[in-house]
Amino acid sequence: MCTWLYCSYNRLSQLSNLPKCTELYCSVNQLSELPHLSNCTRLDCSRNQLLRLPNLPKCTYLYCFRNQLSQLPNLPKCTMLNCSSNQLLRLPNLPNCTWIYCHHDQLTQLPNLPKCTELDCSFNQLSQLPNLPKCTWLDCSYNQLLQLPNLPKCTWLDCSVNQLSELPNLPKGVKAIFHNNPLKYDFTTNQWYFFNKLISLIRAKIVINRWLKYQRLIMSKKYRQLNMEILYSPANFTKPYYTQITSPEWS
Repeated sequence: MCTWLYCSYNRLSQLSNLPKCTELYCSVNQLSELPHLSNCTRLDCSRNQLLRLPNLPKCTYLYCFRNQLSQLPNLPKCTMLNCSSNQLLRLPNLPNCTWIYCHHDQLTQLPNLPKCTELDCSFNQLSQLPNLPKCTWLDCSYNQLLQLPNLPKCTWLDCSVNQLSELPNLPKGVKAIFHNNPLKYDFTTNQWYFFNKLISLIRAKIVINRWLKYQRLIMSKKYRQLNMEILYSPANFTKPYYTQITSPEWS
Protein backbone atom coordinates (compact mmCIF):
# COMPACT_ATOMS: atom_id res chain seq x y z
CA MET A 1 0.00 0.00 0.00
CA CYS A 2 1.33 3.42 -1.00
CA THR A 3 1.75 5.88 1.84
CA TRP A 4 3.81 8.55 0.05
CA LEU A 5 3.31 9.57 -3.58
CA TYR A 6 4.94 12.26 -5.71
CA CYS A 7 3.46 12.54 -9.23
CA SER A 8 3.69 16.26 -9.97
CA TYR A 9 4.42 17.72 -13.41
CA ASN A 10 2.69 15.08 -15.48
CA ARG A 11 -0.49 14.92 -17.53
CA LEU A 12 -2.60 12.92 -15.14
CA SER A 13 -6.35 13.26 -15.46
CA GLN A 14 -7.23 10.93 -12.55
CA LEU A 15 -5.69 9.03 -9.64
CA SER A 16 -6.44 5.57 -8.32
CA ASN A 17 -7.65 4.96 -4.77
CA LEU A 18 -5.08 5.75 -2.11
CA PRO A 19 -6.60 4.62 1.20
CA LYS A 20 -3.29 4.55 3.12
CA CYS A 21 -1.64 7.57 1.58
CA THR A 22 -0.40 10.10 4.13
CA GLU A 23 1.50 12.43 1.76
CA LEU A 24 0.40 13.23 -1.78
CA TYR A 25 2.07 15.67 -4.17
CA CYS A 26 0.16 15.84 -7.46
CA SER A 27 0.55 19.46 -8.52
CA VAL A 28 0.70 20.65 -12.14
CA ASN A 29 -1.46 17.99 -13.75
CA GLN A 30 -4.89 17.90 -15.35
CA LEU A 31 -6.86 16.50 -12.44
CA SER A 32 -10.50 17.45 -12.04
CA GLU A 33 -11.05 15.38 -8.86
CA LEU A 34 -9.13 13.44 -6.21
CA PRO A 35 -9.79 10.05 -4.61
CA HIS A 36 -10.65 9.65 -0.93
CA LEU A 37 -7.75 10.71 1.24
CA SER A 38 -8.94 10.08 4.76
CA ASN A 39 -5.41 9.47 6.09
CA CYS A 40 -3.62 12.21 4.19
CA THR A 41 -1.71 14.69 6.34
CA ARG A 42 0.13 16.60 3.59
CA LEU A 43 -1.47 17.41 0.24
CA ASP A 44 -0.22 19.53 -2.65
CA CYS A 45 -2.74 19.51 -5.49
CA SER A 46 -2.04 23.00 -6.79
CA ARG A 47 -2.27 23.98 -10.45
CA ASN A 48 -4.86 21.50 -11.56
CA GLN A 49 -8.49 21.78 -12.64
CA LEU A 50 -10.08 20.66 -9.40
CA LEU A 51 -13.68 21.64 -8.73
CA ARG A 52 -13.80 20.19 -5.21
CA LEU A 53 -11.66 18.40 -2.65
CA PRO A 54 -12.41 15.21 -0.68
CA ASN A 55 -12.73 15.20 3.08
CA LEU A 56 -9.36 15.76 4.71
CA PRO A 57 -9.87 15.19 8.44
CA LYS A 58 -6.16 14.64 9.17
CA CYS A 59 -4.63 17.15 6.79
CA THR A 60 -2.20 19.59 8.40
CA TYR A 61 -0.58 20.96 5.23
CA LEU A 62 -2.73 21.87 2.20
CA TYR A 63 -1.65 23.55 -1.02
CA CYS A 64 -4.57 23.82 -3.45
CA PHE A 65 -3.93 27.16 -5.16
CA ARG A 66 -4.72 27.79 -8.83
CA ASN A 67 -7.66 25.48 -9.23
CA GLN A 68 -11.38 26.09 -9.74
CA LEU A 69 -12.53 25.46 -6.19
CA SER A 70 -15.63 27.22 -4.90
CA GLN A 71 -15.41 25.74 -1.38
CA LEU A 72 -13.09 23.78 0.89
CA PRO A 73 -13.86 20.80 3.16
CA ASN A 74 -13.54 21.03 6.91
CA LEU A 75 -9.91 21.27 7.95
CA PRO A 76 -9.86 20.87 11.73
CA LYS A 77 -6.14 20.04 11.93
CA CYS A 78 -4.77 22.24 9.18
CA THR A 79 -1.86 24.47 10.20
CA MET A 80 -0.65 25.63 6.77
CA LEU A 81 -3.06 26.55 3.96
CA ASN A 82 -2.57 28.07 0.53
CA CYS A 83 -5.88 28.23 -1.36
CA SER A 84 -5.19 31.35 -3.40
CA SER A 85 -6.32 31.94 -6.99
CA ASN A 86 -9.54 29.97 -6.78
CA GLN A 87 -13.21 30.95 -6.72
CA LEU A 88 -13.73 30.64 -2.99
CA LEU A 89 -16.52 32.62 -1.37
CA ARG A 90 -15.66 31.60 2.20
CA LEU A 91 -13.24 29.50 4.21
CA PRO A 92 -14.05 26.72 6.69
CA ASN A 93 -13.21 27.05 10.35
CA LEU A 94 -9.46 26.98 10.82
CA PRO A 95 -8.89 26.85 14.57
CA ASN A 96 -5.30 25.59 14.33
CA CYS A 97 -4.10 27.32 11.19
CA THR A 98 -1.06 29.56 11.65
CA TRP A 99 -0.16 30.30 8.02
CA ILE A 100 -2.88 31.23 5.49
CA TYR A 101 -2.60 32.44 1.90
CA CYS A 102 -6.02 33.08 0.37
CA HIS A 103 -5.33 35.97 -1.99
CA HIS A 104 -7.02 36.36 -5.40
CA ASP A 105 -10.24 34.64 -4.41
CA GLN A 106 -13.77 36.01 -4.00
CA LEU A 107 -13.95 35.98 -0.22
CA THR A 108 -16.40 38.29 1.51
CA GLN A 109 -15.52 37.22 5.08
CA LEU A 110 -13.00 35.20 7.04
CA PRO A 111 -13.54 32.81 9.95
CA ASN A 112 -11.98 33.31 13.36
CA LEU A 113 -8.24 32.79 13.16
CA PRO A 114 -7.02 32.69 16.76
CA LYS A 115 -3.62 31.13 15.99
CA CYS A 116 -2.83 32.79 12.67
CA THR A 117 0.60 34.45 12.54
CA GLU A 118 0.85 35.06 8.78
CA LEU A 119 -2.10 36.02 6.58
CA ASP A 120 -2.35 37.11 2.96
CA CYS A 121 -5.98 37.84 2.05
CA SER A 122 -5.31 40.47 -0.59
CA PHE A 123 -7.39 40.86 -3.77
CA ASN A 124 -10.72 39.75 -2.32
CA GLN A 125 -13.99 41.46 -1.41
CA LEU A 126 -13.54 41.69 2.35
CA SER A 127 -15.19 44.50 4.28
CA GLN A 128 -13.81 43.46 7.68
CA LEU A 129 -11.27 41.13 9.28
CA PRO A 130 -11.57 38.88 12.33
CA ASN A 131 -9.48 39.42 15.44
CA LEU A 132 -5.86 38.53 14.77
CA PRO A 133 -4.18 38.55 18.19
CA LYS A 134 -1.09 36.61 17.07
CA CYS A 135 -0.65 37.91 13.54
CA THR A 136 2.83 39.26 12.80
CA TRP A 137 2.58 39.54 8.98
CA LEU A 138 -0.59 40.77 7.26
CA ASP A 139 -1.36 41.64 3.64
CA CYS A 140 -5.00 42.71 3.26
CA SER A 141 -4.53 45.08 0.32
CA TYR A 142 -7.03 45.47 -2.52
CA ASN A 143 -10.19 44.80 -0.55
CA GLN A 144 -13.10 46.92 0.69
CA LEU A 145 -12.03 47.19 4.32
CA LEU A 146 -13.50 50.00 6.40
CA GLN A 147 -11.42 49.30 9.50
CA LEU A 148 -8.75 46.97 10.85
CA PRO A 149 -8.74 44.96 14.07
CA ASN A 150 -6.13 45.48 16.75
CA LEU A 151 -2.80 44.02 15.68
CA PRO A 152 -0.71 43.91 18.87
CA LYS A 153 2.06 41.70 17.42
CA CYS A 154 2.16 42.94 13.84
CA THR A 155 5.60 43.73 12.39
CA TRP A 156 4.63 44.05 8.69
CA LEU A 157 1.35 45.39 7.30
CA ASP A 158 0.07 46.13 3.80
CA CYS A 159 -3.47 47.53 3.83
CA SER A 160 -3.22 49.66 0.69
CA VAL A 161 -6.14 50.20 -1.72
CA ASN A 162 -9.01 49.88 0.73
CA GLN A 163 -11.54 52.29 2.25
CA LEU A 164 -9.82 52.86 5.58
CA SER A 165 -10.30 56.22 7.27
CA GLU A 166 -7.98 55.38 10.18
CA LEU A 167 -5.60 52.72 11.41
CA PRO A 168 -5.46 51.04 14.81
CA ASN A 169 -2.62 51.68 17.22
CA LEU A 170 0.29 49.76 15.74
CA PRO A 171 3.33 48.42 17.61
CA LYS A 172 6.56 50.39 17.47
CA GLY A 173 8.80 49.50 14.57
CA VAL A 174 6.01 48.12 12.36
CA LYS A 175 6.55 48.46 8.60
CA ALA A 176 3.27 49.65 7.10
CA ILE A 177 2.07 50.30 3.55
CA PHE A 178 -1.29 52.09 3.39
CA HIS A 179 -1.49 54.14 0.20
CA ASN A 180 -4.81 54.69 -1.66
CA ASN A 181 -6.99 54.97 1.43
CA PRO A 182 -9.12 57.96 2.53
CA LEU A 183 -7.11 58.25 5.73
CA LYS A 184 -7.69 61.16 8.09
CA TYR A 185 -4.44 62.08 9.76
CA ASP A 186 -3.80 63.90 12.99
CA PHE A 187 -0.24 64.83 13.90
CA THR A 188 -0.92 64.23 17.60
CA THR A 189 -2.78 60.91 17.52
CA ASN A 190 -1.56 59.37 14.28
CA GLN A 191 2.16 59.96 14.44
CA TRP A 192 2.85 57.03 12.12
CA TYR A 193 1.02 58.88 9.36
CA PHE A 194 2.94 62.07 10.03
CA PHE A 195 6.26 60.27 9.80
CA ASN A 196 5.25 58.47 6.62
CA LYS A 197 4.23 61.78 5.08
CA LEU A 198 7.46 63.36 6.30
CA ILE A 199 9.53 60.55 4.76
CA SER A 200 7.66 60.97 1.46
CA LEU A 201 8.38 64.71 1.47
CA ILE A 202 12.04 64.15 2.31
CA ARG A 203 12.37 61.64 -0.51
CA ALA A 204 10.69 64.07 -2.92
CA LYS A 205 13.03 66.85 -1.79
CA ILE A 206 16.06 64.61 -2.30
CA VAL A 207 14.90 63.76 -5.82
CA ILE A 208 14.32 67.44 -6.64
CA ASN A 209 17.70 68.45 -5.21
CA ARG A 210 19.43 65.77 -7.24
CA TRP A 211 17.66 66.94 -10.36
CA LEU A 212 18.62 70.58 -9.72
CA LYS A 213 22.20 69.59 -9.02
CA TYR A 214 22.30 67.63 -12.25
CA GLN A 215 20.89 70.59 -14.16
CA ARG A 216 23.47 72.93 -12.59
CA LEU A 217 26.20 70.49 -13.55
CA ILE A 218 24.98 70.37 -17.15
CA MET A 219 24.79 74.17 -17.29
CA SER A 220 28.28 74.56 -15.81
CA LYS A 221 29.67 72.12 -18.38
CA LYS A 222 27.96 74.01 -21.18
CA TYR A 223 29.27 77.30 -19.76
CA ARG A 224 32.83 75.98 -19.60
CA GLN A 225 32.50 74.59 -23.11
CA LEU A 226 31.26 77.97 -24.37
CA ASN A 227 34.16 79.77 -22.65
CA MET A 228 36.66 77.38 -24.20
CA GLU A 229 35.13 77.97 -27.62
CA ILE A 230 35.48 81.76 -27.15
CA LEU A 231 39.01 81.53 -25.69
CA TYR A 232 40.37 79.32 -28.46
CA SER A 233 38.47 81.00 -31.26
CA PRO A 234 40.75 81.95 -34.26
CA ALA A 235 39.56 85.52 -33.93
CA ASN A 236 41.30 85.75 -30.54
CA PHE A 237 44.72 84.78 -31.85
CA THR A 238 45.60 88.31 -32.94
CA LYS A 239 48.54 90.61 -32.13
CA PRO A 240 46.73 92.55 -29.41
CA TYR A 241 45.83 89.24 -27.75
CA TYR A 242 49.46 88.08 -27.63
CA THR A 243 50.61 91.53 -26.55
CA GLN A 244 48.21 91.34 -23.69
CA ILE A 245 49.46 88.00 -22.32
CA THR A 246 53.22 88.37 -23.16
CA SER A 247 55.70 89.15 -20.41
CA PRO A 248 56.86 92.86 -20.38
CA GLU A 249 60.56 92.09 -20.96
CA TRP A 250 59.72 90.30 -24.23
CA SER A 251 57.22 92.80 -25.53
